[in-house]
Amino acid sequence: MKAPELYPGIERQIVAELRRTGWLDRGHLRNRLVVQSFNAASLKTLHALRPDIKKGFLGAPKPAELRSYAAFADQINPDYEKVTVDWVRAVHALKGPHGRRLEVSAWTVDDADDAVGLAHLGVDGIISNNAHVVAEALAEDADDPSGLLDDETLDSVL
Repeated sequence: MKAPELYPGIERQIVAELRRTGWLDRGHLRNRLVVQSFNAASLKTLHALRPDIKKGFLGAPKPAELRSYAAFADQINPDYEKVTVDWVRAVHALKGPHGRRLEVSAWTVDDADDAVGLAHLGVDGIISNNAHVVAEALAEDADDPSGLLDDETLDSVL
């Protein structure tokens, strides 16, 4: 949801459209649907309407603030340049509204080396305009027997 504050009631409209187009069935809710927004208040409203919908907050709250986001968001999805291993660990230490570990999906990652570095930091997903580049880089990295990169290498990648 982009700029939901400009469209009062958009959350109800989104739920209605998801219902109309068949996205609120069990398969979509469990495996395919995530509604994301930069606006925490809008995600809270959506959560009150449909707690079963997986929600992602687009941003990087401070670790001390993460617990409040865990009440309504299943994912905390930062700009990739904000991701650190300690921040990912702080997010992963919390459970979201569905009782599962919070996830991290970094955006917008279009560079292969950045994608590999983020994977080594422990992100759960990568949001990209060049999914094929990211997928190829991660597949190549999975074939690399050297394992995780050391901190110095990670710093040079990110």
